[in-house]
Amino acid sequence: MRYKLLPHDELRFVAYGKSLEEAIENSAYALFDAIANTEKLKKEKSFEISLKEQSLEDLVWSLLSELLWIIDAKQVFLKELKVEKLKKNKEFEIKAKAFGCDASQELGKRDVKGVSKNQLEIKKKKNWEIFVTLDI
Repeated sequence: MRYKLLPHDELRFVAYGKSLEEAIENSAYALFDAIANTEKLKKEKSFEISLKEQSLEDLVWSLLSELLWIIDAKQVFLKELKVEKLKKNKEFEIKAKAFGCDASQELGKRDVKGVSKNQLEIKKKKNWEIFVTLDI
């Protein structure tokens, strides 16, 4: 299971991964799946993303917010995120590539206004878990 929806007034989910990279990719997939029917999307366009933040939570929030910006500004639906590099020196740094296609009304599900920063949690148990709330 890539992610699971949780009870909430907005839209809340937990994304899972054996690695942190996989959990980040799955949190992006949950965002994409909230917005569009990802099963029917093609990978016709790609977008490079490179971010640095002081904390891991800030990095994941910035990444999801950047993906949402790409969806809105470029009028696309995204299907997949591939983390190419994730490291921590003085800051957390991520390089990733998102894949998708032009947005179309028949493939859309709902508008997502933003990613809630104060409710984002990252936990390492047996596997990684990322808890995210989307403003809809």
